[in-house]
Amino acid sequence: MDPYGGKMDEIEENETPFPHRKGNLFNIVNLNRWGEGEGEKKHLEWSREGFRKRANGAIGWGEKYFNGNFERLAKVKKMVDQDHFFGDMQSIPPIS
Repeated sequence: MDPYGGKMDEIEENETPFPHRKGNLFNIVNLNRWGEGEGEKKHLEWSREGFRKRANGAIGWGEKYFNGNFERLAKVKKMVDQDHFFGDMQSIPPIS
């Protein structure tokens, strides 16, 4: 868990690409660790499947992740990566 609040509350959401500041108390991060020889293939597939399920079901994820910054970030993406070379299921798409 990453705690939020404090000084983070003083930064407006449009000042940086990361908008989750004021009113957000924490962020929960899921981690998967294993030792050598403990079924690497099984653990990697479990992690990837979990990501795919979240990514595919996240309609409107751009606004949820970046709030009012999403459109501005997508315009920047079009300027620096219009062919979407650095793209995946939840990367910012280039829009005009």
